[in-house]
Amino acid sequence: MIILLSEMGLLNKVELYATDLNTDAIEVAKKGIYKYKFNIGYLDNFDKVIRNDANNPLVVRDIPYQKYFEIDDVNDKLKIHDSLLKKPIFAKHDLVKDQNIFNVTFDLVMCRNVIIYFNYSLQNKIFQLYHNNLCEGGYLMLGFHESILGPFSAKYEKRGCYYLKK
Repeated sequence: MIILLSEMGLLNKVELYATDLNTDAIEVAKKGIYKYKFNIGYLDNFDKVIRNDANNPLVVRDIPYQKYFEIDDVNDKLKIHDSLLKKPIFAKHDLVKDQNIFNVTFDLVMCRNVIIYFNYSLQNKIFQLYHNNLCEGGYLMLGFHESILGPFSAKYEKRGCYYLKK
């Protein structure tokens, strides 16, 4: 998301918040060092989203990986540039117990592959949390196999892979 916002010229116009329940995951994200071979598939995503022009498939932008991260295949490391790591505010957040720890309203909430681990009651509690903290016309993006069912489906309009707050 940071790379996409940077390429769109929007990175300095947004605030980014990154949370997880697991403090170890937060520390890894803050350092921005990942296993290269494990994450090599993300380079395909980079190519599809950053290098390719969605409006013209014949256009390929010459944007090197090194603009945003360094690859050390010998030591199996992919390191995100520190300039990108300074943008998000990282924090531990428990979706079940905590409210909005940042005290802001959001234009976009991305919660991918988390909801599937919660029972129906907890899912609705989290959908309420999101609804309370999304601005009018804000978007909620869930994982590919996740959806909003039950009473909260009336509070969001499904649009492809994301939901618009009504």
